[in-house]
Parts: sequence; C-alpha cells; structure tokens
Amino acid sequence: MSSSSPHSKVLKTSTTDPLLVRLLEQADQLKLSDARDDVEGGLRRTGSFRSSRLRRKKWSSEFTSLTDVAGWMAASPWYKWKEKGRFPVKLFLHLSIVILSLFQIVFLSTNTGKIIRNTKSFVDDIVVPTSIPVYNLTGLVGALNRTMCDVCAYEKDSLMIFTINEPFQLTVDKLVDGGQIFNTSRPDFSMDTVSDTYPVYCSDCPDSLSDTELDLSHMMDEDRQKLRHSLSSVGIQFSIQQLTYLEGGRYCLDWDVELYYAISLRVGTLSKPKIKTKAAGCGHWPTDPINIPLVWVNAWLLVFSCVSFVLVLRQFGRHYVLYSEVTKQVKSVELGSAGHGAFPTEEEKRNFLDTWAKLARFRKTKFFSLWNLFTMTTNVLQVIGSAILLMNHGRSGNVLINTLIGFAASGALLNMVRYFRFFPKSYLLILTLRYALPKSLRFIMCATVIYLAYAVLGMALFGEGTGAFSDLGQSIQTLFSIVNGDNITAYFQAMTKASNTFVSRCYVISFIFLCMWVALNILLGVVIEGYNQAVERVKDISGEVNLSDGEQPERGELPGGSLRERRVAREPHGGVAGRYASI
Repeated sequence: MSSSSPHSKVLKTSTTDPLLVRLLEQADQLKLSDARDDVEGGLRRTGSFRSSRLRRKKWSSEFTSLTDVAGWMAASPWYKWKEKGRFPVKLFLHLSIVILSLFQIVFLSTNTGKIIRNTKSFVDDIVVPTSIPVYNLTGLVGALNRTMCDVCAYEKDSLMIFTINEPFQLTVDKLVDGGQIFNTSRPDFSMDTVSDTYPVYCSDCPDSLSDTELDLSHMMDEDRQKLRHSLSSVGIQFSIQQLTYLEGGRYCLDWDVELYYAISLRVGTLSKPKIKTKAAGCGHWPTDPINIPLVWVNAWLLVFSCVSFVLVLRQFGRHYVLYSEVTKQVKSVELGSAGHGAFPTEEEKRNFLDTWAKLARFRKTKFFSLWNLFTMTTNVLQVIGSAILLMNHGRSGNVLINTLIGFAASGALLNMVRYFRFFPKSYLLILTLRYALPKSLRFIMCATVIYLAYAVLGMALFGEGTGAFSDLGQSIQTLFSIVNGDNITAYFQAMTKASNTFVSRCYVISFIFLCMWVALNILLGVVIEGYNQAVERVKDISGEVNLSDGEQPERGELPGGSLRERRVAREPHGGVAGRYASI
C-alpha cells in the first residue's frame, strides 16, 4: 500500500525516523484492511481521505495513505513546486527575514552605534576630565564641584550641541556606626551604610555643594572628623542630551553619566573616580531622512515574521492531525476494534504495537518538528524587536533591543539550516549533533563536577597569593585557559609563588591529565562515533554504498532498503532522532 503512494518514496529518502516510517506503513496496512472489510460489509468506504481532515487544498490530489500525507509534508519546497506548482512561500519568507535582519543590524550599528563610538570621548575626556587621586575631603569636594561646574560651563559655549537635564544627583554613602570602625576600644561595629541624595543645580556654581552633606565651608573640625570617618563613597549622576549632525543625518543621544569616588578603608584614601557612561538613541521621527530606511526594514520584517509565524503554526496543526490519526489506529488495535482483516496474524499486531512502544521516548518530537518551534520563537523575537523600534522611532533602551535583535537575527540565519536536510550530505553536521549531543551532554555533566572540584581546590590553595584564583569565577576562567593551552607557564609560576612547588606541580599535572588528555579525548571519541552513525544514516537515505567515492545504487534498487532495515533492527529508538518536520 505504502509503496504505491505518490509521495511514500519521498518519505523513505527523507530524514524522517525509520521507526516512524515503519509505523505509518503498518497503520496504512490496517486502514486498507479495515476499508476492505467495510466494503465486504456493504459500507462502501474508500481507502482515500475524502472525508478526513487530512484532505488538502483544491490544487492538491487526494492522499491515499498516511505515508502519502507524511511524504508530502517531508518533501522539499522545490519538489512541491515541481509536482503541484506550489510556490515555496515559507522559503521565500525565511530568506527575506534573513536579508531584512541583516539590514536591521547594519542600520543600527552604522547609525546610532557609530555615533556612540565616535562621540564617547565627548563624555570621557571633555565632560568628565581625566581623573586624579583624591586624598582628603577638601580635594573630594573640589573634584566634584569642579566636574559639575565644568559640565555646566561646557553647555553654554561648547561646539558640541548638548543639553543638561537638571538637576544633578549627589549621592553620599555613610557608615551607620561612623567613627566607631576606627575606635579600637569598641570591638563591635557595623559595616551597614545609609545613602542620602541631594539635588544640585548649575545655578549654584561655584558653590554647587552648598546646603549638602559635603558643605565644608561652615563645618566645624569635629563634624569634619566625623564625616571623614563615616564616609563610604560619594558619587554624582547626571544626564545630557546630545544632538549630532553626521553624514547627512541628525542623531540624538541620551547619555547617563555616573561618577563615583569609593573610599578605601584600609589606607584611608579615596580612589580614582569610576566613570560609567551609558548612551541610547533619543529616537527619530519616522519622516526623518536618516530613519526612513530603518522604518521600512522594521515594517517589512514585522509583516514577514507574522506571516511566517501563522504558516508554521498551521503546520503544527497538520502534524497534530496526523498524530491523532495514528493514535486512533493504535487505540483501535489495542482495544481490538479494528476490522477482522486488519492484522491476519498476532505477530503483525504485536509488531505494530512494538513499533509504537519503541517510539514512546520523544514520540511527539518525531511527529512535531522542533525546527518549527525554533522558527516560531525566532519570529516572536523579530516581532517584538521590530515593534519596539517602530514605536520608539529609532533606538531606545539599547541593551534590551540589541539582545532581541541579535538573537532574532542569529535565529533567522540558523533557521536556514533546516533546508539543508533535503541534501543529506550537507545536513551531515546536524545529524552528527543529533547522534552525539545526548551522549556528550551526559559526559559533560560528569566532567563538570570534576572541573568544579579543581576550581574550588585551586581557589583554596592559591586564592590568597594570585588573582588567577581569587574567586570561583576567576578560577573557572583560569582552568578554562589552561585546558585551551593558554599561558600555562605563567599560571604555573603564579601558583608556585602562591604555594609550594610540589603542590603546584601535582595540581597542574593532574588537571592537565584528567581534563586535557582523558576527558577531551573521550568527548572527541563520542563525537566521532556520532559522525560515523550520521554517515551511515546518510548512506541509508541516499542509497549510496560509499559516501566518499559517490557510488550509486544499482538500477531498480530501492535506495537504502536493506541498510534501513538493519538500522531499525539494531537501534531500538530508531537511529537518529529525526524530527518529523515539514516545509
């Protein structure tokens, strides 16, 4: 029955799991026998799907079996175009999404991103001058006052066009216990801090810090001493809006600037100020000449992503219908309600149920393509990112948008890999990952425990003497560099200085032996085994005897027949975890 189906050969030569193909063929045998019994009983039912939900559109012929339906779903877009004249809509949409995503990334990086990179020195070097160490309260107050007043002065006569969003925010962090931390007669003290924020205006310059916690002009010596002992950190935050003309367009940037002086309690001084700057686009109107291309890209990308999501969601529905048809046949056999001629022997019935049982693990993933789920996720990211860009007329909240757009563009490119499964030799990498990834993950979980054990041991042995093992994160990073063969000699010398030579040698040699020689070679062996299985699977699909020399099967031989049967018999879970995808 299945061999006479128009599209059954397409199903056999696809990446569909052989166990699933066998199950569909056995279900077709059941349906054919059931239909034959109904004809003999006068019910006049046909073996085709005239009244089934699996019936296709008018341009398509009626499907005669489940393998016929599954074969059409697994067929390539150009096969459908050749057989039924169906234009590959999803392929066109996915290619268009890839191109538009690349244009979107290019526009963002060349427009606002380029302006941010080129004008970052405006904030780092001009608005906030080169910092110098501050050692006393007078120097601290003078540095903060000078910085704020300089920014206010730049706004008036600078060639850079920018506007200060007043007021400045002065933040003073103080220890709750104040000077008790330095009082040796008080063994108990608290490191808890309290934060106070004061608004500061340009109109108060040059005495900008008057009426604040740092107003030293009217402060007594005792009050200064108490402030000096309790001070933990001092910072000032402000935002500016910059307007830039470049390359025939205008760009508006919002800069958030944070300037912090952290006090070192060990040496009693203030460190150099830590400057943090964050820039985001104010956004342009859609009619702005520089923004029109980005608006069109976002609009078309939004439309194409929505259409792609709808088409893939409809494909999920078709897979569900096929899954429900097979499930109904299984229940019919289990309950014994099928036609009398459904399975002439108990052995065939048992084989059908055994095939269904072998697919119990990840059964639904064999019917429902994970590629479709990946495509839908990518479409959702594209829709959200493009909608935010359209509503904000440009770039705002750059961290969120960059994350969405970056993952969406990468997902759109990776989604094109799904079309390589119609070319088994080109799909060899994905097949190798399907075979090797489950075993590799189980091995990596075990190796990670050993890796963390060495990281914790290194932090305990060498953490006090070298920064390479100062904390757990740095220890993991150092061991990762050693595994890659980077700076092994430098790390070994640092560990030797932090501990004795014998311990350092034992630590490094044992780690290299276990993680570089043993673990990596075992992992490589797992991947090679997966590659060999993938090559055998490709031979099964294409019917080639030798993948390297391109030998073709003899005329009249069904591609991969005997090898397929050997694969199914040898692997209880059906070999490669072939996703029952459709295009």
